[in-house]
Amino acid sequence: MAVAPTSYLHSKIDSAQYSLSCASKVFVGLRAQSPNCYGVGKPNLNVEFHARVHKSMESRSSNRKPTRGRVSMMPIGTPRVPYRNPTEGTWQWVDLWNALYRERVIFIGQHIDEEFSNQILATMLYLDSIEDSKKLYMYINGPGGD
Repeated sequence: MAVAPTSYLHSKIDSAQYSLSCASKVFVGLRAQSPNCYGVGKPNLNVEFHARVHKSMESRSSNRKPTRGRVSMMPIGTPRVPYRNPTEGTWQWVDLWNALYRERVIFIGQHIDEEFSNQILATMLYLDSIEDSKKLYMYINGPGGD
C-alpha cells in the first residue's frame, strides 16, 4: 500500500497541532496549567512589562546623552502618633497636629498670611476657652528674617 508522503505528513502535523493546543501543559513555577483550546494561554505580564520598559529606555537613550528618569514622590499624609487621653487613660492614634493642640502647643512653620493668622488666633482662643489657667506654647520656624 503506497501512501503519499505529503498526505501522511499533513495528517501528523494536524494531529500534533491539535494535541499541542488542547493537551499540552504549561508550567508556571511548579504548577501545571493548561492553556485554552485555541492554544492561547494567559498573557505573560512580565514579558509585556519588560518590553515596555525596554522600549522607553531605548527612546530615552537614542541620540542623546544618558539622563536619569524623573523621580516623582508620592505625598504622605500627616503622621499619626500615639496619644494618651488624660481623662480616660487610654491610648489612641491621632494626627501630629491634633496631639500638639491637645498639649497646648502651637507650631508655626510657614509664611504667615491673613488666613493662616486667623487660624492661629482661632486656635489660641479655643485653647484659652477650654482652660485659661494653663500656658500656651508657641514655636515659630518661619521663612524670612531678612
